Amino acid sequence: MSAHQPTDPYATATYEYDLPSELIAQAPAPSREQARLLWLPRGSAIQHRTFAELPSLLRPGDLLVANDTRVLRARFFPKRRRGGASQVLLLH
Repeated sequence: MSAHQPTDPYATATYEYDLPSELIAQAPAPSREQARLLWLPRGSAIQHRTFAELPSLLRPGDLLVANDTRVLRARFFPKRRRGGASQVLLLH
């Protein structure tokens, strides 16, 4: 993520950042409590935590926003009629 302050918080370019492919989860964590949590305390640096720590991080008056959208299964491996491997990855 860039360190600059966005000039327009509604512009999609505001949310562009580098994301190394090795940091993209390919499978869920063994348990939900072990899932990674990006924590940004006000006036402090980004911290890497786990969801098991979430209750101890929240303070009275904090706002917690939950996103319960499902992720599209974007990669699949169809079988060809004549054999051979193929892979389809949906990007948009």
